[in-house]
Amino acid sequence: MLVIHKMAMFGYMMLLLGGILGLDSDRQAWIQWKLQHGKTYPSYQEEQNHMNVWLDNYKFVNEHNSRTDVTYKVELNFIADQVRNYNLF
Repeated sequence: MLVIHKMAMFGYMMLLLGGILGLDSDRQAWIQWKLQHGKTYPSYQEEQNHMNVWLDNYKFVNEHNSRTDVTYKVELNFIADQVRNYNLF
């Protein structure tokens, strides 16, 4: 529990610092999403790969939810950083 609390405090400090340093809102949303779902990655490169997938999904969600011709909303969940693989067979 203490580790999660420290991680959350670190994340909120990063969000605050991001605002001060001028990180774009997409990067701040990425940090917030990682904190919300407890995401960590073993290397910088792997995090970048997951962030790129997440950014594509984040843009899709924002574009979809801003449309007026749809009757439902979508949101990011805990697997929004994962690549979809439909070629299972």
